[in-house]
Amino acid sequence: MAFMRFTLSLLTTLTALLCLALAPGASTAAAPQAPVPDSEAAFASAPRPPALHSGARAWVLVDGASGFVMGGSHADDPIDPDDLVQLMTLYTALEIVGDDDARLEEPVTISAGDSIRPLGSRRLYLVAGEQTPLKTLLNGIAVVAAEDAALAVANHLSGTVEAFVEAMNEAARSIGMTNSHFVSPIASSGQRTTARDLSKLAVAMHRRHPQAYAWFSQREFSFVNHTQRNRNLMLWKDAGVNGIMGSSDNTDLVTGWHRKPVNDDGAMPRDIFAVLIDAKNADLAASDMLTLLRYGRLEYETIRLFPAGAVIKRIDILSGNRDKLAVGTRDPVWVTVRRQDVVARGTGGFSTVFEYMAPAIAPVSRGAPAGTLHVYFRGRPVADFQLVAMQDVGPGSFLSRFVDSVRLRMKPVQDDRDGAAAKAGPETADSAAASEEKRTPAPDAASREPAPEDSATGNTASKQQTD
Repeated sequence: MAFMRFTLSLLTTLTALLCLALAPGASTAAAPQAPVPDSEAAFASAPRPPALHSGARAWVLVDGASGFVMGGSHADDPIDPDDLVQLMTLYTALEIVGDDDARLEEPVTISAGDSIRPLGSRRLYLVAGEQTPLKTLLNGIAVVAAEDAALAVANHLSGTVEAFVEAMNEAARSIGMTNSHFVSPIASSGQRTTARDLSKLAVAMHRRHPQAYAWFSQREFSFVNHTQRNRNLMLWKDAGVNGIMGSSDNTDLVTGWHRKPVNDDGAMPRDIFAVLIDAKNADLAASDMLTLLRYGRLEYETIRLFPAGAVIKRIDILSGNRDKLAVGTRDPVWVTVRRQDVVARGTGGFSTVFEYMAPAIAPVSRGAPAGTLHVYFRGRPVADFQLVAMQDVGPGSFLSRFVDSVRLRMKPVQDDRDGAAAKAGPETADSAAASEEKRTPAPDAASREPAPEDSATGNTASKQQTD
């Protein structure tokens, strides 16, 4: 008898929950359209690219924080990296070393094959059989692009040059250098890259190994009572230039410019990278490089919209041990726009739209991709950024999962297709600090289960303007 009363009570509860699930209020609103520009005339056109006079074969100019390309010409044409290949050599070596700073102090035994280099090549004049700290060799690569140092580092870190070259190509693929291929850690025939790929390498070096820029900025390098001058003449051209690397004749240049934060006007630090390939001569190459860097810092500005770890939106999630999933940024969100537009409109010109698969279904692991943030400035698309789950959401109780499964199957088809949305005020740089304060990740869920297939749950794309 008691069992029958329990069964009747359970059926009554489930019936009530099912009615709630099928109630009209449970349906969702139509997704909003992307922001509409104020007017064509109100949004300034892209600035005219600078006039260059060096006859360079290719060039590209990018922002270090946002990765935005501010200009370029023949940036994807294949080129021989020549001496600039050692920038890839240095990056690969630092990737292998990783966070183990102790490895930088380990001694490297120089072999005869490393030390014997052709007359006139860049080198530190290493002596076979002697030992040199790895850090010293890396410093020599950054300042002098020393071939003997590059070969010694390759053999030491990977056992053979061939194995190190495999690591070079793997590292290149990992940072999106899709049009590059290397066969040696020093200049050699059969190697290829592009101006755009070299800019990606410069940005990756800045983000992952900023300590290397102390080496790039050295005007001289001394080794065993022999001092050599940095071959990159750009270090003598502008106080903000922090070097990077140039070819032996300085007609190929990879250059960085850094703006330090200024307390008076609150300007944020900024980094710009430019690549210029195959100029007529060194003087014209340096002049054009200064033109590009000046153009980048005067015509564009880069703004941080959200810091790393900012909660952007809390979305509904079904079948979980909580009703809301916090979605946010893994990395800072930086965008680059024309300075004239920012001066005219300020950060109020920014708006965002969050797009995700709706409805979200538990379980979800913290850090898992959760949707895309589309950023607009005065209605024009600027950039897209992946957002991630900021917390773990485990499976809910049997009863809650049963009710949610019924809701998923009985929800009107039209609502599934349109998705859920609610208009709200745009996120701007001014509200970024507030979003940072909202970070209150919930405790990790106790258990996890494989996520159900989208086809089984009827997940559909949904767009929401962020709060």
